[in-house]
Amino acid sequence: MSQQSEDREFEQFTKRLLDDSAEILDGGVQSRLTQARFRALEQTSKPSWWREWIPQPMPGLALAAGLVLALVFTLNGPTQTQSGNNLEDLDLLAAADQLELYEDMEFYAWLAEENSAEPYETG
Repeated sequence: MSQQSEDREFEQFTKRLLDDSAEILDGGVQSRLTQARFRALEQTSKPSWWREWIPQPMPGLALAAGLVLALVFTLNGPTQTQSGNNLEDLDLLAAADQLELYEDMEFYAWLAEENSAEPYETG
């Protein structure tokens, strides 16, 4: 027997068992069960408060983002720059001939160490 036929047979057996047990119940219990079923179906058909609110968060989010940005820009204020150091760096970058010097900075440091280690000859 295949798995599907076993499942189908189990479902039919369970349905017959539940139908038979429902027929044995007295009228008061059946009435309360029916009322509970209708209340449950009624609640699922009504949209809840959060479902009504979900499609409308965009204006609220846009307002909140605007307020956050306004506070950030207001509280931060203008930034202060170090004009003296920046101008020196700008001069160094603008001089193309000196860039080669800075590219070989390790070589010049090594050369300075070698020259300082050797005693000067007097001649």
